[in-house]
Amino acid sequence: MGKKINITCKYYLVKTYTEVSAENNSLYDLRKWINEIRKHSLSDRIIDLGNNTKGRVENISIRDDFYALNFVRMDTYSSTYIVSEDEQAKHVDIEDDEYIGKNTVAVYNSKSSVLMLMSNVGGFSANTVTTYINSFFDEPVCVLSPIKFNKDFTRATNKYGKITIKIKNINDYRPSKDAPYEDVLIQAQKIQAETMSFEFSVRKKDEYLNANVVRTIISDAFDNMGAVSIARVKMQDEQGTALYNLFENVKHCNLSLETNEKGEIAFKAIASAMVEHFE
Repeated sequence: MGKKINITCKYYLVKTYTEVSAENNSLYDLRKWINEIRKHSLSDRIIDLGNNTKGRVENISIRDDFYALNFVRMDTYSSTYIVSEDEQAKHVDIEDDEYIGKNTVAVYNSKSSVLMLMSNVGGFSANTVTTYINSFFDEPVCVLSPIKFNKDFTRATNKYGKITIKIKNINDYRPSKDAPYEDVLIQAQKIQAETMSFEFSVRKKDEYLNANVVRTIISDAFDNMGAVSIARVKMQDEQGTALYNLFENVKHCNLSLETNEKGEIAFKAIASAMVEHFE
Protein backbone atom coordinates (compact mmCIF):
# COMPACT_ATOMS: atom_id res chain seq x y z
CA MET A 1 0.00 0.00 0.00
CA GLY A 2 1.31 3.45 -0.94
CA LYS A 3 2.10 6.24 1.49
CA LYS A 4 1.10 9.89 1.24
CA ILE A 5 4.06 12.23 0.74
CA ASN A 6 3.91 16.04 0.86
CA ILE A 7 6.22 17.90 -1.51
CA THR A 8 6.88 21.64 -1.55
CA CYS A 9 7.70 23.34 -4.86
CA LYS A 10 9.00 26.89 -5.32
CA TYR A 11 8.82 29.19 -8.33
CA TYR A 12 11.70 30.99 -10.04
CA LEU A 13 12.11 33.27 -13.02
CA VAL A 14 14.92 32.12 -15.32
CA LYS A 15 16.89 35.31 -16.00
CA THR A 16 19.97 36.26 -17.97
CA TYR A 17 23.12 36.17 -15.85
CA THR A 18 24.97 39.36 -14.93
CA GLU A 19 27.63 40.13 -12.31
CA VAL A 20 25.16 42.22 -10.30
CA SER A 21 21.73 41.42 -8.83
CA ALA A 22 19.34 39.68 -11.24
CA GLU A 23 16.37 41.76 -10.08
CA ASN A 24 16.02 43.70 -13.36
CA ASN A 25 17.61 41.22 -15.76
CA SER A 26 15.85 40.05 -18.91
CA LEU A 27 14.34 36.57 -19.09
CA TYR A 28 16.41 33.69 -20.44
CA ASP A 29 14.95 30.99 -22.70
CA LEU A 30 16.08 27.50 -21.63
CA ARG A 31 14.63 25.63 -24.62
CA LYS A 32 17.79 25.69 -26.73
CA TRP A 33 19.86 24.27 -23.85
CA ILE A 34 17.22 21.63 -23.08
CA ASN A 35 17.10 20.51 -26.71
CA GLU A 36 20.91 20.28 -26.78
CA ILE A 37 21.20 18.34 -23.52
CA ARG A 38 18.61 15.83 -24.78
CA LYS A 39 21.08 14.81 -27.48
CA HIS A 40 23.78 13.99 -24.91
CA SER A 41 24.31 10.47 -23.62
CA LEU A 42 23.71 9.94 -19.90
CA SER A 43 27.46 9.88 -19.23
CA ASP A 44 28.00 13.13 -21.16
CA ARG A 45 25.37 14.85 -19.00
CA ILE A 46 27.38 14.31 -15.82
CA ILE A 47 29.21 17.21 -14.18
CA ASP A 48 31.29 17.41 -11.01
CA LEU A 49 29.40 19.23 -8.24
CA GLY A 50 32.30 19.10 -5.77
CA ASN A 51 32.64 17.37 -2.41
CA ASN A 52 32.78 13.89 -4.03
CA THR A 53 29.42 14.49 -5.68
CA LYS A 54 28.33 14.51 -9.32
CA GLY A 55 25.04 15.25 -11.02
CA ARG A 56 23.14 14.97 -14.28
CA VAL A 57 19.77 15.32 -15.95
CA GLU A 58 18.36 11.81 -15.93
CA ASN A 59 15.09 12.34 -17.81
CA ILE A 60 13.47 15.05 -19.92
CA SER A 61 9.84 15.09 -21.02
CA ILE A 62 7.85 17.70 -22.93
CA ARG A 63 4.12 18.46 -22.69
CA ASP A 64 2.98 21.46 -24.72
CA ASP A 65 4.88 24.47 -23.30
CA PHE A 66 6.11 22.55 -20.24
CA TYR A 67 9.54 20.93 -20.06
CA ALA A 68 10.04 18.51 -17.15
CA LEU A 69 13.59 17.70 -16.06
CA ASN A 70 14.67 15.02 -13.59
CA PHE A 71 17.95 16.11 -11.96
CA VAL A 72 19.86 13.42 -10.06
CA ARG A 73 22.57 14.05 -7.48
CA MET A 74 25.15 11.23 -7.51
CA ASP A 75 26.98 10.57 -4.24
CA THR A 76 30.02 8.29 -4.08
CA TYR A 77 29.49 7.70 -0.36
CA SER A 78 26.66 5.46 0.82
CA SER A 79 25.17 6.01 4.26
CA THR A 80 21.89 4.43 3.15
CA TYR A 81 20.36 1.40 4.85
CA ILE A 82 17.27 -0.75 4.34
CA VAL A 83 15.65 -1.14 7.75
CA SER A 84 12.81 -3.36 8.96
CA GLU A 85 11.34 -3.32 12.45
CA ASP A 86 12.46 -6.83 13.46
CA GLU A 87 15.74 -7.21 11.56
CA GLN A 88 19.19 -5.67 11.57
CA ALA A 89 19.63 -2.75 9.15
CA LYS A 90 21.18 -3.73 5.81
CA HIS A 91 23.63 -1.34 4.16
CA VAL A 92 23.05 -0.42 0.49
CA ASP A 93 26.39 -1.33 -1.09
CA ILE A 94 27.68 0.38 -4.22
CA GLU A 95 30.43 -0.59 -6.67
CA ASP A 96 33.25 1.69 -7.83
CA ASP A 97 31.24 2.82 -10.86
CA GLU A 98 27.96 3.25 -8.97
CA TYR A 99 26.44 6.08 -6.94
CA ILE A 100 23.68 6.78 -4.46
CA GLY A 101 21.21 8.99 -6.32
CA LYS A 102 18.68 11.54 -5.13
CA ASN A 103 16.38 13.15 -7.66
CA THR A 104 14.86 16.61 -7.92
CA VAL A 105 12.16 17.39 -10.47
CA ALA A 106 11.86 20.77 -12.20
CA VAL A 107 9.17 21.97 -14.62
CA TYR A 108 9.96 24.85 -16.99
CA ASN A 109 7.19 26.89 -18.64
CA SER A 110 8.66 28.21 -21.89
CA LYS A 111 5.93 30.85 -22.30
CA SER A 112 6.65 32.64 -19.04
CA SER A 113 10.25 31.47 -18.47
CA VAL A 114 9.19 30.33 -14.99
CA LEU A 115 10.78 27.25 -13.44
CA MET A 116 8.95 25.31 -10.72
CA LEU A 117 11.43 23.39 -8.58
CA MET A 118 10.73 20.56 -6.16
CA SER A 119 12.33 21.00 -2.72
CA ASN A 120 14.23 17.85 -1.81
CA VAL A 121 16.83 17.80 0.98
CA GLY A 122 20.07 16.40 -0.42
CA GLY A 123 18.94 16.87 -4.02
CA PHE A 124 19.48 19.75 -6.46
CA SER A 125 18.90 23.22 -5.01
CA ALA A 126 18.10 26.24 -7.21
CA ASN A 127 21.77 27.14 -7.02
CA THR A 128 22.82 23.62 -8.08
CA VAL A 129 20.45 23.77 -11.05
CA THR A 130 21.97 27.11 -12.08
CA THR A 131 25.51 25.73 -11.71
CA TYR A 132 24.57 22.66 -13.74
CA ILE A 133 23.06 24.59 -16.66
CA ASN A 134 25.89 27.15 -16.78
CA SER A 135 28.54 24.41 -16.80
CA PHE A 136 27.64 23.64 -20.43
CA PHE A 137 28.66 27.15 -21.54
CA ASP A 138 31.98 28.99 -21.60
CA GLU A 139 30.48 31.76 -19.45
CA PRO A 140 27.43 31.76 -17.13
CA VAL A 141 24.24 32.45 -19.08
CA CYS A 142 21.39 32.31 -16.58
CA VAL A 143 20.36 32.57 -12.95
CA LEU A 144 17.21 31.47 -11.08
CA SER A 145 15.51 34.40 -9.36
CA PRO A 146 12.81 33.46 -6.78
CA ILE A 147 9.35 34.89 -7.40
CA LYS A 148 8.37 36.89 -4.33
CA PHE A 149 5.13 38.25 -2.96
CA ASN A 150 4.64 41.98 -2.39
CA LYS A 151 6.57 42.42 0.87
CA ASP A 152 9.76 44.33 0.04
CA PHE A 153 12.52 43.29 2.44
CA THR A 154 15.23 45.37 0.76
CA ARG A 155 13.49 48.74 0.45
CA ALA A 156 15.86 51.67 1.07
CA THR A 157 13.79 53.00 4.00
CA ASN A 158 13.70 49.69 5.92
CA LYS A 159 15.54 49.42 9.24
CA TYR A 160 16.87 46.14 10.63
CA GLY A 161 17.38 45.05 14.23
CA LYS A 162 18.36 41.41 13.72
CA ILE A 163 19.01 38.86 10.98
CA THR A 164 19.46 35.10 11.41
CA ILE A 165 20.71 32.76 8.69
CA LYS A 166 21.39 29.01 8.81
CA ILE A 167 23.18 27.56 5.79
CA LYS A 168 22.51 23.83 5.51
CA ASN A 169 24.89 23.19 2.62
CA ILE A 170 27.98 25.40 2.50
CA ASN A 171 29.18 23.93 -0.81
CA ASP A 172 25.94 24.97 -2.54
CA TYR A 173 25.95 28.50 -1.14
CA ARG A 174 27.26 31.32 -3.37
CA PRO A 175 27.59 34.71 -1.62
CA SER A 176 27.61 38.03 -3.45
CA LYS A 177 31.03 39.23 -4.53
CA ASP A 178 32.80 40.90 -1.58
CA ALA A 179 29.98 39.98 0.83
CA PRO A 180 31.11 40.77 4.41
CA TYR A 181 30.90 37.11 5.46
CA GLU A 182 32.57 35.64 2.35
CA ASP A 183 35.85 34.99 4.22
CA VAL A 184 34.00 33.11 6.96
CA LEU A 185 32.46 30.79 4.35
CA ILE A 186 35.87 30.14 2.84
CA GLN A 187 37.27 29.22 6.26
CA ALA A 188 34.28 26.95 6.93
CA GLN A 189 34.96 25.11 3.68
CA LYS A 190 38.63 24.74 4.62
CA ILE A 191 37.70 22.87 7.80
CA GLN A 192 35.20 20.78 5.77
CA ALA A 193 32.15 22.12 7.59
CA GLU A 194 28.84 21.27 5.92
CA THR A 195 26.61 23.74 7.77
CA MET A 196 27.01 27.24 9.18
CA SER A 197 24.75 29.68 10.99
CA PHE A 198 25.09 33.30 12.07
CA GLU A 199 22.99 35.99 13.73
CA PHE A 200 23.62 39.73 13.77
CA SER A 201 21.63 41.94 16.16
CA VAL A 202 21.69 45.18 18.14
CA ARG A 203 21.24 45.57 21.88
CA LYS A 204 18.98 48.63 22.03
CA LYS A 205 15.57 49.22 20.44
CA ASP A 206 16.61 52.52 18.87
CA GLU A 207 19.75 51.06 17.23
CA TYR A 208 19.88 49.36 13.84
CA LEU A 209 22.24 47.22 11.79
CA ASN A 210 24.01 48.52 8.69
CA ALA A 211 21.14 48.40 6.19
CA ASN A 212 23.34 47.89 3.10
CA VAL A 213 24.99 44.82 4.63
CA VAL A 214 21.64 43.35 5.74
CA ARG A 215 20.16 43.88 2.28
CA THR A 216 23.12 41.96 0.80
CA ILE A 217 22.53 39.09 3.25
CA ILE A 218 18.80 39.05 2.41
CA SER A 219 19.48 39.00 -1.35
CA ASP A 220 22.01 36.20 -0.91
CA ALA A 221 19.51 34.17 1.14
CA PHE A 222 16.91 34.41 -1.64
CA ASP A 223 19.50 33.58 -4.31
CA ASN A 224 20.59 30.49 -2.32
CA MET A 225 17.23 29.28 -1.01
CA GLY A 226 17.95 25.59 -1.56
CA ALA A 227 21.11 25.85 0.55
CA VAL A 228 19.52 27.82 3.41
CA SER A 229 17.20 26.29 6.02
CA ILE A 230 16.52 29.36 8.20
CA ALA A 231 16.30 33.02 7.13
CA ARG A 232 14.66 35.47 9.52
CA VAL A 233 14.86 39.23 9.83
CA LYS A 234 13.54 41.70 12.41
CA MET A 235 12.56 44.67 10.30
CA GLN A 236 10.90 48.05 10.71
CA ASP A 237 8.98 49.53 7.78
CA GLU A 238 5.90 51.75 7.32
CA GLN A 239 3.72 49.00 8.82
CA GLY A 240 5.73 48.76 12.03
CA THR A 241 8.33 46.33 13.43
CA ALA A 242 8.01 42.55 13.07
CA LEU A 243 10.04 39.36 12.81
CA TYR A 244 9.72 37.79 9.35
CA ASN A 245 10.55 34.41 7.86
CA LEU A 246 11.98 35.49 4.49
CA PHE A 247 11.04 32.31 2.63
CA GLU A 248 7.35 32.60 3.47
CA ASN A 249 7.48 35.53 1.06
CA VAL A 250 8.40 33.25 -1.88
CA LYS A 251 5.74 31.85 -4.20
CA HIS A 252 5.33 28.12 -3.59
CA CYS A 253 2.80 25.30 -3.65
CA ASN A 254 2.37 22.01 -1.78
CA LEU A 255 1.66 18.71 -3.52
CA SER A 256 0.30 15.55 -1.91
CA LEU A 257 1.43 12.43 -3.78
CA GLU A 258 1.33 8.70 -3.13
CA THR A 259 4.23 6.26 -3.40
CA ASN A 260 3.97 2.92 -5.15
CA GLU A 261 4.33 -0.38 -3.28
CA LYS A 262 8.14 -0.03 -3.45
CA GLY A 263 8.09 3.41 -1.82
CA GLU A 264 8.86 5.30 -5.03
CA ILE A 265 7.14 8.22 -6.70
CA ALA A 266 8.11 8.05 -10.36
CA PHE A 267 9.49 11.08 -12.19
CA LYS A 268 6.52 11.19 -14.57
CA ALA A 269 4.03 11.16 -11.67
CA ILE A 270 5.80 14.06 -9.94
CA ALA A 271 6.18 16.01 -13.19
CA SER A 272 2.53 15.50 -14.10
CA ALA A 273 1.35 16.74 -10.69
CA MET A 274 3.64 19.78 -10.96
CA VAL A 275 2.28 20.68 -14.40
CA GLU A 276 -1.32 20.32 -13.14
CA HIS A 277 -0.62 22.66 -10.20
CA PHE A 278 1.56 25.12 -12.14
CA GLU A 279 0.41 28.71 -11.55
